[in-house]
Amino acid sequence: MNIPTAHRFFVFALCLFTILGAVSCRYIGEPVDLEWNDLVSPYRHDLQMDDYKLHYIDIGKGEPLLMLHGFASSGYAWNQQVEPLRRAGKRLILVDLPGQGFSDVPPRSFMPTVENMAAEVIKLADHLKLKKFSLLGCSMGGGLTLYLCWKYPERVERAAVIDPASFDQERPWALGLLTNPVTGPVVAQGASKQTIGAGLKDTAVQKQVITDTFVDEYTRPLNKPGYKAFISRLMREFFSKEFEKMVLSYHTLRTPLLIIWGKQDPWIPAEFCPRLATLAPNAHCEMIDECGHMPHMEHPEITAKLLTDFFSAREAE
Repeated sequence: MNIPTAHRFFVFALCLFTILGAVSCRYIGEPVDLEWNDLVSPYRHDLQMDDYKLHYIDIGKGEPLLMLHGFASSGYAWNQQVEPLRRAGKRLILVDLPGQGFSDVPPRSFMPTVENMAAEVIKLADHLKLKKFSLLGCSMGGGLTLYLCWKYPERVERAAVIDPASFDQERPWALGLLTNPVTGPVVAQGASKQTIGAGLKDTAVQKQVITDTFVDEYTRPLNKPGYKAFISRLMREFFSKEFEKMVLSYHTLRTPLLIIWGKQDPWIPAEFCPRLATLAPNAHCEMIDECGHMPHMEHPEITAKLLTDFFSAREAE
């Protein structure tokens, strides 16, 4: 990734991190997107892990599909995709990854590397008695999806990734501010809802999808003890040596893989889509025009059609 693109990605990560202390207090515990919360509330669950609880939504019946959100997000990231995939006959398991969304912040001894995050997803699958499952992940959750395909190929039937963290990238000064324990709390002062809205809009070409309701719901679960420190560590530790090994091993992937990418993604360059598809033998790249980093939000109908066709293909095999 070139430095200007990487700069935009990590500046937004910094921007997001700074607003958490200011806006989350206002919305924690208060449902904002009432339609969404009415839909999923009966299907919310917590799984007791080692010294923390992992939250997930388990909705629908059929072939299991684990859905993994991006950095500092939650299952709400999939609010536009749940109904189309459920109507397509899928059992959807929306995971709030460790420390994020409604999941607890793990103890300090837990290192949020890609391999450790993947192990927690596997524990959830084991708890649900899922010998095999499909995967859907976006952004950082897309990178996690790729890792699960690489490390646990016997468990994964099919996988789709949306603008995934998939290759090495430069990390400019903004990342240092985000991960530094001294500067991190300082930059958290004086932020506002407008800050996070502007940051999220920076990810999108279709900026109208970043509504007040979305921003309010996005920030709702974030005021948790230890959250800011954990998010800082997540950005610093996720891209471990194991992640680097995975990047060098895409040619070994055998899982059927759909790669969806916003053609104008300002965070992670769209050129990574055909690059990844060329390296992974069973991969297919789909580019969506007039779209930034979040095709599942910016063009939900197009994305839903690609996903339902892809995950339904297994039933026809």
